[in-house]
Amino acid sequence: AGGGLRKRIVYDQAHGLSLDAWVPPASSPTPAVVLVHGGGWEAGDRVTYIAPMFALAAARGWAWLSIDYRLTPEVTNREQVTDVRAALAYVRAHAAELRIDPARLVLVGESASGQLVTHVAASEPTLAGVVSFYGVYDLVAMAGDPANPRSLARRLFRITTTDAAAQAPLREFSPAFRHRRSPDRAAARVCGRAEVGRRARGHHRDHGRAPRHGSVARGVRLESLGAAARRLDSTHRQIIRIQDSE
Repeated sequence: AGGGLRKRIVYDQAHGLSLDAWVPPASSPTPAVVLVHGGGWEAGDRVTYIAPMFALAAARGWAWLSIDYRLTPEVTNREQVTDVRAALAYVRAHAAELRIDPARLVLVGESASGQLVTHVAASEPTLAGVVSFYGVYDLVAMAGDPANPRSLARRLFRITTTDAAAQAPLREFSPAFRHRRSPDRAAARVCGRAEVGRRARGHHRDHGRAPRHGSVARGVRLESLGAAARRLDSTHRQIIRIQDSE
């Protein structure tokens, strides 16, 4: 059956959000990757940053869907997570029309959107997997001084004080803490060149410090891109994170 590229498919009319979709020619529904662009939560769109994944997915015969989401400072990280969930809901609801298999759906993010996709995946048990390239996993460690308007605390959640209640969203939206609480997650396994075969306890080169940006998040299995690709062909749920290349 014929496939092809469809541009600007509106998935959230109220907020004017759309996605682009490419589906390979196939006689049956195909696996699909939902691509969420990076850009520091404040920049980028569905055709920037994440674009190198288009050819990679297509070469394997997977459909890809690249989404827009609202950016800071107009919204907070909470609304961005909502947008990713809305895109997933749209894709599932229109799977037949899009000719994709909703049981073989994987979220992919990079840098800032690595935080978005791994956070969302923690409460999406029907996802086949999640891949995060050099993602951000510990917002608490990277929060900065809320008095600084460029700090993550201010930019992502409009936090202006250091009291525990105000800081709570940083922990709530940190995948490092969310996956750590999940009893069905395997222990993190590092497959990066520097730490092959070592069990990680939130460690990278800076042993003893919490996972931050591009480091190990507990409960998130770390594998090569090839391994992630092979897993996409099964329906077994897997939380995958890709080690940033060195």
